[in-house]
Amino acid sequence: MHAGRLKKVGSSDGPFASVYFEDVRNREDARERFELEWRSMRNQLTKQGASESLIARLDEVKDNHHGISGRAGRAIVATSEAVLIDDILLEPAGSTIATLGELPYLIPLIAHGYDTEPFLIAKVDHTGADLCVRDARGRDVYGETVDGDGFPVHKAHVGGQERYTDSQSLVEENIRKNLTQAVERAAALAREHKVALVVVIGEVQSRKAFA
Repeated sequence: MHAGRLKKVGSSDGPFASVYFEDVRNREDARERFELEWRSMRNQLTKQGASESLIARLDEVKDNHHGISGRAGRAIVATSEAVLIDDILLEPAGSTIATLGELPYLIPLIAHGYDTEPFLIAKVDHTGADLCVRDARGRDVYGETVDGDGFPVHKAHVGGQERYTDSQSLVEENIRKNLTQAVERAAALAREHKVALVVVIGEVQSRKAFA
């Protein structure tokens, strides 16, 4: 998955439906199994609140890639406005995934997709980040942990309101310091390994601060 192909995803508004499944074509009952799997995924997304227009977008592309044979994976990411990703995977994601969220779920696509560029995964929390560089086939080529200097990173509920406010400010500043150090190191690794895509995972608050 080339980084440029993800720009359309990044510039789109959710909610996003992210669907990953095994697409087997070399069995006699392949079509029947596919239809059952597809209905199951549609039902899962509907229960999560997917709109009829979003489901319709997925239905538009469900029969794409019928030229492939054998065992493969499929990845589809869509909004109610458009299908943003419809790709074959080098191998299935491991289990069927049908999820709806304000952000797309892209990890299986990046890990198993064709034509991948080198990319960096940053797993972040209040203390810093675990950084991992992967090559064009999704293989780990380098990893390190960035532990920031900021401490403590948890608010202490002691003393009066004034003391609590001071503690809160200190914690927030330490978290900011830790994530700033992680961002700087991630940027250095991206330059060193000629990485065009950085995938950030982990705590929601830390992801927002990291970005």
